[in-house]
Amino acid sequence: MGRPRKYERNFTKLGDPLHPVYQALIHLRYRCRNESFKQYMDYGGRGITVCEEWDNDPETFVDWSVDFGGWEAGKGLTIERINNNGNYEPDNCEWIIRELQSANQRIRKDNTSGMRGINWNKKLKKWIASIHSRKVSYYLGCYRDIDEANEARNKFIDDHNLPHQKN
Repeated sequence: MGRPRKYERNFTKLGDPLHPVYQALIHLRYRCRNESFKQYMDYGGRGITVCEEWDNDPETFVDWSVDFGGWEAGKGLTIERINNNGNYEPDNCEWIIRELQSANQRIRKDNTSGMRGINWNKKLKKWIASIHSRKVSYYLGCYRDIDEANEARNKFIDDHNLPHQKN
């Protein structure tokens, strides 16, 4: 076991390349630029970029993260784009817990209802309502009417005080 790492704001050229803030910058650059990244089409392929300010001066990203973005050591936070169609830039990013980030995702391309957590099951010929929270997927029921499925999902969000977006 090595010596404990000290996560400070002022490190020489970011000092430790394993610092979580520095790693986040490396990863967001990667998903916006590297066409061989499996999810590149969800980031750089859609035109999402890293602002010049952060890209050219990583210290600026670190300063923003600590002073304005909400980053705190030991909290297990991830960088989030507030507007999923916007770029990685100070006005469109914040550090949040993973649970909140997973609740703020785009509707998948293969979604048949156009609503989060509601999908058509061809075999059953019904709408399935589900939600993913805290690393668990919840099956909320099978419905003939899409509005009933949506109502069940929204009720589950309210009843369990989840950060998920309602339809």
